[in-house]
Amino acid sequence: MAETEEKIKPVKKPKKPRPIAWVDWDGCTGCEVCIAFCPVDCMYLADSPESVMEGHAQIIVVDYEECIGCTICVKECPWDTIEMIMKEEVAEREDMTDQGHIAYGKVQTRFFG
Repeated sequence: MAETEEKIKPVKKPKKPRPIAWVDWDGCTGCEVCIAFCPVDCMYLADSPESVMEGHAQIIVVDYEECIGCTICVKECPWDTIEMIMKEEVAEREDMTDQGHIAYGKVQTRFFG
């Protein structure tokens, strides 16, 4: 390359918004079907406070940074409690839910204060 030629810098494209799994904890039974089918292991069990659902000791949480939006969990959930939402909508959903869905670090969790 000649010294007079400038190096061409790659142009960064904006990231395309992607959907991620959202679990409705009011319907989640903690049956673990979604965990078994998740190809990237972004779903796991967490303790469920009694105020979430009486009779269910655990619920599913999602690591938003790991979810690839494949929709397999939505199709496999026998209780229809998982839906895909745009990652940017997570904060809005968390503000709207009366039980207090909030993002704690990278993980969907509940806050009981």
